[in-house]
Amino acid sequence: MGIGDPDNKQQDYFAMAGLIRKHYEEECYDKDLVGFVPWETVAAIFWEETQFSNIRQTKFNHADWLKGPSTETESRGNHAVGFGQVERETIILMQTQVGKTGTLKGFFDGTPLAGQPVDQLPKGWWRDVDAYVLGDTRRAIHLTWHALLHQRKRHPDANLEQLLHNYGGLRDKDGKPTPKMRRVARGWLTTTKLLQCFRRSGLGAGDYGGMMRAKRVLAAIFSCSRRSATFMPSFGVEARPIAGYIYAAHDLYALGDGLGCVSFGSTFQPGGNGAIDADYRAFIAEYKSQPEGDHKWIRPWIHDRYPSLKGRNLEIGPKPDE
Repeated sequence: MGIGDPDNKQQDYFAMAGLIRKHYEEECYDKDLVGFVPWETVAAIFWEETQFSNIRQTKFNHADWLKGPSTETESRGNHAVGFGQVERETIILMQTQVGKTGTLKGFFDGTPLAGQPVDQLPKGWWRDVDAYVLGDTRRAIHLTWHALLHQRKRHPDANLEQLLHNYGGLRDKDGKPTPKMRRVARGWLTTTKLLQCFRRSGLGAGDYGGMMRAKRVLAAIFSCSRRSATFMPSFGVEARPIAGYIYAAHDLYALGDGLGCVSFGSTFQPGGNGAIDADYRAFIAEYKSQPEGDHKWIRPWIHDRYPSLKGRNLEIGPKPDE
């Protein structure tokens, strides 16, 4: 939290999901975007970026925000704000390209900039946008879908994974997504597919072995997007350290690794498993039958079902030290 920023707390998952569905699914004026980018993907982005927190990028404050804009963004305080961590320079770019992309309509409602044409905002209009975002949960969610819409309009032929690369923006010297960016986008997509599966499965708490075990599965689904995180405020469960599982250092991601494999099937692509719904239910049935906290069954079960995944790291989400 930057000096002077509001003390915005980490959101509970169910509260966050409700806010996204209201302020993105219902309020986004571009229904093509809503159909193209599921709300579950927005939830995955919010978890990976900020663990459902409307905050400023760490190690920055409002004084840094006021240093820009500049082509020398790293030395001029460029940084990100909001649940989805949209950078100052991206917001400025959205305003300058509004004629092509149509973004930011209504974004400034309730601020001194309200009612002014987006392409005619006064000089220095960006100086308080960080405060507008951090002070308003609704606006913070809107900022992310405006940034996604910006990329959708600029690159209309991009598939969802490519759009997420463009949103995340990590590129190498040749303009290609960095390995980290590829892992992050794959993590977002894995969480998306598993969360959709979780929701349409029709399974109740008893099918998981109780409410707490169901919550552990939900947290594990989001661990596919970020495993190095504090899960308790959002999911009501803690990650427990484990040993002897080469793909994970804690039990939630060991479970997430198994669920990720279910999403991939034999395709090695998030959501590529054509039998994901049936395989998810089979995985959960096995999970219920195992003792609480046991993770040793996961990869043998996966390798028996998908031999091509034996010995393979899924390459999803940022590494624990990133």
